[in-house]
Amino acid sequence: MKSLPTLFFILLISFSVSLTSLGQSFTSDYTTIDKIALAIPAEQTRKTQDIANYINEKFNNEDEKARAIFIWTATNFEYDVENMFAINFNEKQEDKIARVLKTHKGICENYAAVFQDLCTKCGLNAHIVVGYTRQNGFTSFIPHGWCVVKVSGNWQLVDPTWGSGFIENNKFVSKISNEFFKANPELLIKTHMPFDPMWQLLDRPVSFKQFSDPTLPETKSKVVFSYKDSIAQFERQTELQRFETEIERIEKNGINNAVIYDRLSKIKSFVEVSKKNEVINKQNEIVDIYNVAVTEFNEGTNDLNAFIEFRNKQFTPAKTDAQLQEMLTNAERKMSKAEKSIKAIFGKYDKLDVMIVTMDKSMKQANNILNEQKDFLKKYLSKGKVERKLMFIKTSRGG
Repeated sequence: MKSLPTLFFILLISFSVSLTSLGQSFTSDYTTIDKIALAIPAEQTRKTQDIANYINEKFNNEDEKARAIFIWTATNFEYDVENMFAINFNEKQEDKIARVLKTHKGICENYAAVFQDLCTKCGLNAHIVVGYTRQNGFTSFIPHGWCVVKVSGNWQLVDPTWGSGFIENNKFVSKISNEFFKANPELLIKTHMPFDPMWQLLDRPVSFKQFSDPTLPETKSKVVFSYKDSIAQFERQTELQRFETEIERIEKNGINNAVIYDRLSKIKSFVEVSKKNEVINKQNEIVDIYNVAVTEFNEGTNDLNAFIEFRNKQFTPAKTDAQLQEMLTNAERKMSKAEKSIKAIFGKYDKLDVMIVTMDKSMKQANNILNEQKDFLKKYLSKGKVERKLMFIKTSRGG
């Protein structure tokens, strides 16, 4: 099944953004962790596995590892202002990571991909979140990507891109913003809206409409939304099931702009194509089973015909009783296996059923012949040497 391409990780930052003004205070002291994380030798930063090995060696608990991954990712890359719109939608995740590790320049999809990959290789459960942003009273309809990571049993929001700095006069300014590490969901929702409301990490998700216009009276649902249960279900689902449930949550949250509609359209298209592919793949599996069964049946009938031909030669040159029995046993085993396979797929692909019916008739005829030969061999093996020879002599009546 083809995966849905990572969607539009573009970040357009016109101003320095900080959540501190919203009332959040950052009190944790990560100075020691940051110093150790940023001391990794350059030769160990060409692959995420090498970076992860360093972090796993230097840090013991999940909080330390998550912080080390954030500070390394936010510090070591420069936001690629010139290529913020140059996106390859078909680029594989590993290629996005390899490219930014080589050039040390990327956009939000690269920051998020590296953060998520490092988390996974450090034993942390993390996912990339796709959505859009709002800042300085303006809702951007250019999609953006950030992350969630599970630390000490709790899901945390992390945006390594916004945490790395800002754009001023069309140039990237590197400045770590700790507000975007383990961000408060109640505060981050003022600037970051995920397409899937589940990733708000709020018990009462904010609607798309409310996000776009904060002046509207708050109309938060009275029903508590268990995002933890939803995420747990998400992690048990197949890729297709994940997108199907995301569609439900997006539609329930109220589509009110083009970027959401575009995301929804692409997901629906992916689901539709995936379902068609599932049907085709299933049909191909059935055809493969049928073809293998035909091969098995043909091999079995060849073995049966070889036995009949040998019988017509009065079992010469001589074989042992065990060898004679094995000839029919092999034929029966292959024919029986083919028959079971054919019965298992009948009715599952109507275009193949006519061929299966025809093959079933052939198998019944072959089984009748097989049973005749088994009866003959059983009788033959029960007799002595002289009586066995007499079984091959044909007699005729006088006229």
